Amino acid sequence: MSIRSEIAKQFANPRGLLGGLVGIVMANRPSNRRRYRWTIGCLDIAPDDRVLEIGCGPGLGIAGIAARLETGRVVGVDHSAVMIDQALCRNRAALRSGKAELIVRDIDDLPEIAGGFTKVMVVNVLQFVPGLDIAANRIADIMAPGGLLAATYQPRRRRPTREAAIAFGDRLAIAFGHAGFVDIRMMEMPEGTAPVITVLAVKPKS
Repeated sequence: MSIRSEIAKQFANPRGLLGGLVGIVMANRPSNRRRYRWTIGCLDIAPDDRVLEIGCGPGLGIAGIAARLETGRVVGVDHSAVMIDQALCRNRAALRSGKAELIVRDIDDLPEIAGGFTKVMVVNVLQFVPGLDIAANRIADIMAPGGLLAATYQPRRRRPTREAAIAFGDRLAIAFGHAGFVDIRMMEMPEGTAPVITVLAVKPKS
């Protein structure tokens, strides 16, 4: 197995020393920071929101969300214990204040988490999930009626294209529609050769 393919696997599920180094790259890469700022802006987080980030990685999104909360709370889940450890270090103040909670969980384990989330954020995660329809249903199940989901994607392979970004955004939109979400729309932020694509979807109120 090549070094490149081994590193690519680590971005999907960071483990061990190499996974820790990948987390540092994630936390410090300017394009990652821009994607998180963009996605958080798309969610229009209110001070009392109950927010879930799926695949929170090293905790950049958790920090950005917690800064916007007053009485609300953000829960971050990731299937990598290495990433949760880094997120814990990055968000100590929010954890102490009760604004944030971090849990090692896979997307398949979402039903184990207390639901009622008014906002859900997923950044560059769902491309690693084999069953998008199943994942979309699990997300819908733990959201409050009227809650807003923002799923962001940007191709990371060699020579990424806008067409590839839009194509995966379309796949997300279809999966969210199958799960019963409404008001599904796609937003685009220019970023290099391939834009950042965010698909927004609302869980119906009834």
